[in-house]
Amino acid sequence: MDRVFRGAVSGIIAGLFMNAWSFISYILNFTKLRFIDWAAILIYGYPPAGLAQDLFALFLHLVWASFLGIGFAILLPQINSRGYVLKGIGYSWITGFMMYATTTMLRVPYLDEIPFSNVITNFIGATIWGLVTAIILKRLEKTNIQ
Repeated sequence: MDRVFRGAVSGIIAGLFMNAWSFISYILNFTKLRFIDWAAILIYGYPPAGLAQDLFALFLHLVWASFLGIGFAILLPQINSRGYVLKGIGYSWITGFMMYATTTMLRVPYLDEIPFSNVITNFIGATIWGLVTAIILKRLEKTNIQ
């Protein structure tokens, strides 16, 4: 398994954990927007309306998570893999900040004014993603499955 594939796999697995947190925090009313809502708004221009749109938004969010995982897998050897868990979390915070900044600057409807509780919940989700991505990537590199 090459570095790109390991990054994609680790990003998808981490994306599943991230979305699980998002669904739980939504059910507990910690947040108003799930990660799949973000994906749906960017794709459809509005929050998902029904199970089919939810599932497609989840699929595309996992594709995005895999893309970010590939980016982390390619970047990590360039910056040294010591402290990889903290670097994974830092990477997730930086990419999360860039996504927030982009939607705010572009004034994307539904995403241009996010409640503070949503921001905190999403950055916890980003932390989960960075942590899980780094751990899974490191384990895949150690096993080096072909």
